[in-house]
Amino acid sequence: MHSNNGERPLTTFLVLGYNQERFIREAVEGAFAQTYSPMEIILSDDCSTDRTFEIMCDMADSYRGRHWVKLNRTPCNKGIAANINSAMALAVGELVVFAAGDDRSLSHRAETLTLEWVRSGKPSGIGSGMKNMDEQGNPLGPSEWGAGLSVILEKTPREQMLRHFAPERKFALPGCSAAWSMETWNTFGDLMETVVLEDDALSFRSLLHRGLRFIEEPLVLYRRHTQNLWSTITPKTTTTPAYYKSSEEKTARRAALIWKMYLNALADLKFAVSKNLIDSSAVPAIEADIKKEMSRLENQAKWWDLPFFRRLGAIADSPHRRFPLNVMSLLPLDRHSALRCALSRIKRKWSRA
Repeated sequence: MHSNNGERPLTTFLVLGYNQERFIREAVEGAFAQTYSPMEIILSDDCSTDRTFEIMCDMADSYRGRHWVKLNRTPCNKGIAANINSAMALAVGELVVFAAGDDRSLSHRAETLTLEWVRSGKPSGIGSGMKNMDEQGNPLGPSEWGAGLSVILEKTPREQMLRHFAPERKFALPGCSAAWSMETWNTFGDLMETVVLEDDALSFRSLLHRGLRFIEEPLVLYRRHTQNLWSTITPKTTTTPAYYKSSEEKTARRAALIWKMYLNALADLKFAVSKNLIDSSAVPAIEADIKKEMSRLENQAKWWDLPFFRRLGAIADSPHRRFPLNVMSLLPLDRHSALRCALSRIKRKWSRA
């Protein structure tokens, strides 16, 4: 299955699914339609409780195209990092194109990414622009996720990107459009299984190794729906205390997920130093920035459980940086949510006046 052609290396197209039976068929169809060759396709399911894996199996059985197809399923649901680790152990391509089970890749995605990856010297990671679509697959227009990233990556020195990776994370590839070098993966090894933001984690280790590349051309149709982890479309709802309470709890959960990604980044930074992949003199500043951000995120993740005086002393770490929300966050969660609801109603009345 290996290719000796330096200009057309073997590429792996990896479709990652979990409980996405409504969308997985489109994601797999996008993989099967890829024009690039030589290419293997891995359909990997994280032990879904719906028909996601069954659909993958049916489509693989009926596929008669020119690509090699492999099926993979984790023995139990452990999250996206474990799914990726399991699938990467099966991959043999020099470049691995990641595809989410709820998105659709354009047919020339793998070809465009692979040829640009070779042309640009085989960096650790390469990504592209995308277009948004709704839950039913209707177009929503171009996505701003990653807009201008190509210029930033080309003009910003590597050490500066590493130094400012925390807290901005603006140097990370959008995960739904990214492809990753197998060489870099093999150098660093598996992700921690607690990682959920795999795009940020892999972008950071890519900056430690052979860098990142981004092309603005949209190659992915990114589906925005109510189950998205970060770009959720929130159904129209009346602002109630319960609504704001749920929103604040989601903010805390997100902070905890980002914290876990930085924990993986610290381990990768330590490994990069041991292998002389980075000038050790730059490490203390990078490490200090990451730890400072982790401290802030830890406060956010546990904010509503912290004693009042602890919140008062850490108000700069509040989930809200703008007055009066930062002051309101000193209140217990239920009171905070009720007050936010009341202020929202007053604001609506004023806007109608």
